[in-house]
Amino acid sequence: MHANKIKIKLITTLFLLTTPCFAAPQILPTIPNALKNKVAVSVIDSANADVIYHYRESTPMLLASNMKLLTSYVALQSLGANFTWKTTLSYNGKVKQDNLDGNLYLIGGGDPTLSTQSVTNLFMTLKHNGINTIQGNLILDTHIFNQNVPSSELYPEPYASYSVDPKSLIIDENISTLALHIKANKITFDTYRSGKLKFDNQLKLISSKFACNDLSNYVNINKSRTTASKSKKQKTSDFVLTGNVPASCDGKNINFYLLDTDQYNRQLVALILKQQHIKLKGKILIENAPASTTPIAEISSPPLAQVMWQMNKQSNNLYAKSMLLSLGAYRSANDATYENAKNIYYRTFNQSLNFPELKVENGSGLSRYEQLSATHMTALLYAMYHDKESANFINSLPTPGESGTLQTEFGRYKTQLHAKTGSLSDTKAYSGYFYARNGHVYAISFLANGSSRGDTGKAELQTFKQFFADSLESLNMIESNT
Repeated sequence: MHANKIKIKLITTLFLLTTPCFAAPQILPTIPNALKNKVAVSVIDSANADVIYHYRESTPMLLASNMKLLTSYVALQSLGANFTWKTTLSYNGKVKQDNLDGNLYLIGGGDPTLSTQSVTNLFMTLKHNGINTIQGNLILDTHIFNQNVPSSELYPEPYASYSVDPKSLIIDENISTLALHIKANKITFDTYRSGKLKFDNQLKLISSKFACNDLSNYVNINKSRTTASKSKKQKTSDFVLTGNVPASCDGKNINFYLLDTDQYNRQLVALILKQQHIKLKGKILIENAPASTTPIAEISSPPLAQVMWQMNKQSNNLYAKSMLLSLGAYRSANDATYENAKNIYYRTFNQSLNFPELKVENGSGLSRYEQLSATHMTALLYAMYHDKESANFINSLPTPGESGTLQTEFGRYKTQLHAKTGSLSDTKAYSGYFYARNGHVYAISFLANGSSRGDTGKAELQTFKQFFADSLESLNMIESNT
């Protein structure tokens, strides 16, 4: 076994055996009373794994999107930084003049970044090859992910963009967009990529001057109910939009997850064919392609390291779930994508790290099940700090002042803090690296579980954020010889 892996295992074991649950050197501020039984903290030196501070460090905790750090680790180790997802256009039959006498196949490879433009480019190759008519069917092949991932959210929002599930063939992240317009005290909107869905606009304009940083805070979407009339049951719309919207939301967009993926793909591909003036004599079907077809064109996603950068900066759940399923699709026999993926996930950690409390559900943190202790989170961060993919990993983490989930927080640590954020209804987390003024780089994990609801919960969240900020300042005050 590699010496570094041996050291990591020894560090993990020593953390569990020698550190009392509540014993901690008073380097960081005292834990606020409101957080005494709700937080876990681990801080170690990334150079040598020296323990700087521990508090309830061995307690398994929900991670929220800090789970993406573990998924990043597994993806880098098992798939590799240069791994790409491929989408292929192929056919069977014969090409006669400008006709394809056979079926056309669009074969998905699980690419979560696939866009309308990329798919359009694929179909443009038909035109470049002189094919204007398809006599057979267009088959959308979605076999590579033969199982999906579960999500055990506490308060799920079924149409929220963050809850999109991965698919073998998924275009534009299967997101429909609503653009809001406010004029003459009336709210109107345009919808994009929503097919033929109809919306009942019950939004109300309010006089409040709240800033509209996130339109989703003001707009709710629900399925319309079928109403009974004397003659028949009727439904005039598919979805109802409700909410009280301030004028500052004018021009803002909101994304929703509204269409079944197969439905979305069918509608979009049909539109692309129409735009490219390609005639389809058959139907658009969801089936598996034959084992042997003739390729026309293939496109690749950005490399995994770049997708991971987007996943962690923006906390993209779809990308994380897709990475998890890709373990099963590409690193196993793929007889059961999800179960194969979970086995690889656990096995990858068991090869170099020993995290017995680790639980994985979907790899994104959108879960009431995925958990890890703070001490094992910093052990993971230590391992990645010394890994050959260290730069890719660290550069993917959000930093204050830059685009990402830390953009508006902890601005005074703009060049010092590189940390993944995590938020669920009762969970908040920050884990990553802090480049202190003394030249040391600290691996840090601050996890909070069990926050109250309502105003009490908001106060606890502010207390936790302030404790985290004060802790960073305390790390900045450590003398260089510590």
